[in-house]
Parts: sequence; C-alpha cells; structure tokens
Amino acid sequence: MKNYFLIFLASAFLSSCVAVKFPNEITVHLELPEEMQEEQIERLIDEIHLAAKGSKVRTRVNITSDKN
Repeated sequence: MKNYFLIFLASAFLSSCVAVKFPNEITVHLELPEEMQEEQIERLIDEIHLAAKGSKVRTRVNITSDKN
C-alpha cells in the first residue's frame, strides 16, 4: 500500500498541466510610407485579418504614416 501511495504522490508532482490564456483582442500598429497605395494597404489589412480568422481573437489595425 505504501508503494501505491508513493507512486501516486510522485506522479502528482511530476505530471503537470499548462494553461495558456490568449488575449481577446490583438492590436496591430503599422507604420507605412506615405507613397503606399490604398490597394496595397487594404491587401495588407486583409492578410492580417485572414491570419487571425481561425482563432477567436479580434484584431484591430491602427495605421500611421511616416512623415519625414
């Protein structure tokens, strides 16, 4: 009986569960050059949304332009 207790105790400490919590929303900040065309920007945003489509995570895209 003592062996069973030791095996149970060892297995309880050596086995583990890992829980990973992902955020509900991901915000993507993009800094794009001013000369980039609107089509290219829309295609880029669509690719970001498609990449996150399989998950339950909402994506928000913020776009700024670099001003030199």
